[in-house]
Amino acid sequence: MTLAQPQSRPTTTDISLKSLLSLPFRLCNPPPPAGKARSCSVTPALRVQLDDILERRHLPPLGLKDFEEWLLYCEDSVENLYFILWLKEYTLRYKQWVARSDSDSYYDPFPRNSLAHFFARAKQTFFTPNAVYELNVPSATLAPFHAVDGSPHPDPAVFTPIAIEIRKMLQDSLERFVLAQLSNVGNSRAFCGMTAGVVFFSIGAVIPIVYNLAGGHSRWLRLTSFPGMWMGLTTLLASLHGVCIGVYIFGDLRQLRKFELSRPPISKPLPALPSPPPPPPRITHPLPAHVEPSNSSQASFESHSVCSDESDDIYVSPAYYDEDDVDGPATNPVAADAIVLPPPPPIEIKEPEDGFVPTAGFIHPYPYEEELEKLPEERQVLSPFDFDALPRHPRHVPKPTLSLQGFIGRMQTKCAPQWVPPTTAEVPSEPKYATESRHRPDITTVKKHLRYVRAVPAFAVPLTPILSEVVVRGQWEIVVRSAILALLLSWVLLGGLLAIPPRP
Repeated sequence: MTLAQPQSRPTTTDISLKSLLSLPFRLCNPPPPAGKARSCSVTPALRVQLDDILERRHLPPLGLKDFEEWLLYCEDSVENLYFILWLKEYTLRYKQWVARSDSDSYYDPFPRNSLAHFFARAKQTFFTPNAVYELNVPSATLAPFHAVDGSPHPDPAVFTPIAIEIRKMLQDSLERFVLAQLSNVGNSRAFCGMTAGVVFFSIGAVIPIVYNLAGGHSRWLRLTSFPGMWMGLTTLLASLHGVCIGVYIFGDLRQLRKFELSRPPISKPLPALPSPPPPPPRITHPLPAHVEPSNSSQASFESHSVCSDESDDIYVSPAYYDEDDVDGPATNPVAADAIVLPPPPPIEIKEPEDGFVPTAGFIHPYPYEEELEKLPEERQVLSPFDFDALPRHPRHVPKPTLSLQGFIGRMQTKCAPQWVPPTTAEVPSEPKYATESRHRPDITTVKKHLRYVRAVPAFAVPLTPILSEVVVRGQWEIVVRSAILALLLSWVLLGGLLAIPPRP
């Protein structure tokens, strides 16, 4: 069983003047472009492969743990990711079991019983109707796995149709996930950025132009409104697409999400205090009270010590029993300490107040505190799949709608006889499954959950560095495209204003 480690916040950083001075270098030296499609909008259309996410080749905020949090908190479809990870683990175990069956000399860490139990847990978790992590595929596709005469551990190839459907849904979720990670602030800070853009435009462009037109000054003096107009439009356009210029100029940073703020921060390691080693224990065996050694025996004892290296003989004294047993029955203190242990406290699972349940324990978060030169997949550890480490995420069942047909059906059920003796012999038949699938979360629901995740204060929110070059490049393109579009709009507006003749 994989023990879920307590989750903590990502590492945070503070803004400084040095990071502000690095802005020209960052604007002139962006990361190399990743795979993307042609897009004429301000937000670039980035292409990230699903296998790269599953193999943990991307750094935060595009890591596997980040993708799991997106599916768990925003789309409510994390069962798709868990199934793909389970299928990958099951395929590995199945191949090892086949190799063990072909060769007796091959050691198989996953015997047949373990493999059958691993599939039975998956059948109960992913394929059972109304399960917590029931797959969002038609029930007719899952019906063969409920057959009584099915294999206890089928070949992984039988899961290919389900895997293809699940990967399509994961790819759609991945596109929305990558697009959402291009934002570096929450909702409140983005609104502040829009407000700042309007203020810059009003003070730097509207007021000078109104003063020029009202005072009858030279039309060429209206060009002085260009800096304020361009800066205001750039800030407004970038904020509309999720990038706050006030945060971007200090580095590749982002605000923490709401579920990250609900976690405790990473505590600094305490310094180890030097302490002298403890003295070795001294074991002495006191003599019984009724035995009084004589002078001759004492001298002989001192001359022939029991710890002497010259004699290896062992002398066993006769048994002695005290009249008053004050120590109780003879017990082994080591065994007594090992047995007498308090039972572990019962684990009480409570519904979190903020709605953010812990994530899976076998998908480890990125270790920000380590500074080792390792590959991304080496730093983002993925333990073997463990059903007991899945989050306790009860699926919300919608309340039944009140209708006349449903009321009549419930009354007929109550009035029907409890049991009717069969008139003919019953023939066992396979269970029938509906062909419908559960409703997938629509875009409106995903946006609603995303707004809730980004509902953090505008200021006084810790900032964490962005390590993914794909996200850094995407934010750079948003800022640059916003600046170019603002430049074009500014010249168009100024061109129209310059055509207005001054008042006589």
